[in-house]
Parts: sequence; structure tokens; C-alpha cells
Amino acid sequence: LEVRPAEEGKGLLIDQIRGLCRELSLKSHAGGYKVAVLEPADRMNVAAANSLLKTLEEPTDNTLLLLVSDQPARLPATIRSRCQQLSFSLPERETARTWLAGQLGDGQAPDLLLDLADGAPLRALALSDDKVLARRRERLAQLQAIQCGRQDPLPVAAEWARESDSLTLQWLHSWLTDMIKLSQAGQDVAIRNSDSAKVLRAMADSLDCQRLYRHSDRVLQALRLSATGVNRQLMMEDLLLAWSPAARN
Repeated sequence: LEVRPAEEGKGLLIDQIRGLCRELSLKSHAGGYKVAVLEPADRMNVAAANSLLKTLEEPTDNTLLLLVSDQPARLPATIRSRCQQLSFSLPERETARTWLAGQLGDGQAPDLLLDLADGAPLRALALSDDKVLARRRERLAQLQAIQCGRQDPLPVAAEWARESDSLTLQWLHSWLTDMIKLSQAGQDVAIRNSDSAKVLRAMADSLDCQRLYRHSDRVLQALRLSATGVNRQLMMEDLLLAWSPAARN
């Protein structure tokens, strides 16, 4: 049995978990194991997580539940305490680079893509799509234009809110992390978004580090809320209005 969000970027809902628990209460057809995979498990809301507790505490015979998450700290403590944690580390950098280079076309940069994907080769391969890379360049250009007062943040917020995934928020947090590094450590520090160093340095130079940290906190909160029923347009408006020159006056 597999339980995944019904839509990209959405959460696991209580009705999905209740349906899973009903299925697991039955015997398997051949008397063998019943295996359920919840992915990403950290996308369960509080009600869904609570509805899973009894099945985790007292599963029927020959039942295995696999809760897959790359952010296990976001799982409720009541869930984590009832699970055995199995960690899977990233492949060695050179191994990942060699594999990724074999998958990419000429002219693509495996090292940059691995940096953007935190060393995860499959995620790096997904980011190599020309449309994804073009979208990333456009989002950074919009962010810079808003900071300089050349673009109204509200139409941009409406555009970002229509996205079905959280890639823009992930990029935004990554850019802010690099800007904080550039603000604190100077020009020669290694950053993740090395292809955008000039733009990020220019934006970092116009803001003090304390403000950059506050922006980073806002984006982390938005990432946590993005899998819930939050009004995405209001959330994006809040982020981008805070980034605009008017918010600094």
C-alpha cells in the first residue's frame, strides 16, 4: 500500500490515513506481510498523524509501515518515538558526479547541479531540466527587481502562488543562505549558487545581516506552511512585500 499526497506540494490528509488503517486491519490475501509506504511522511498534518498512532502502537500481525522522510524532525515526537529510524546517507561526491555527468547532455554542469541539490544525484538530475533552470533564473531576476523597486511585488506573488511545488521557496531559502554567507564572510566564501554569485552579492550588500536572517526565518516558515491549506497568495505577498524597498523605510 502506498500513501502519497494527492497533488504535488500538498500534504497527507486524515482521510488517506484512515483508509490506510482500515486496509491494514484486514488480513492479507495470501497470509503474508502487509507493507505500507507513506511518503513524504512529514507531510502529515496533526490530525492525520494522530489517526496513525494506534496503528503504529498496535499493528496487526505481519504488518510493516515505512515512513519515508528527508526531514524527519518535522514528524511529531509521538510518531518518531514509535518508529525505528534507518538513515540513508548520500553517495560519495565523486560517485554522484560521475553518475550525473553520464546522464547530462554536453554543456551542463554536474557540480553546480549537485550543489543546488545538496549532493542528491536524483534531485540534481531533476533540476537539470531546461524549463526548471529557466524558471530559477526568472525567479532570481524577479527577486532582484523587487529589491531595487523596479517591479511590483504583488503580481509576482500572484505568479509564485500559482506554482504547484515548493521549488521557488527552496531556491529563495538557498539564495538567502548564500547572501548571509557573503555578508558575513566576505567575497571569497564558497556558496551553493555559484552561478549567481554576482547578483547575490549585490543584493547582500544592500541589506544588513540581521534583516537577511529575518527573511530566512520567514521563508522557512513558509516552507513549513506550504504543505498545509494556507492561502499561498497571501503567504507569497507577505514574503515579497517584506523584501521590497518600502519595507525598509
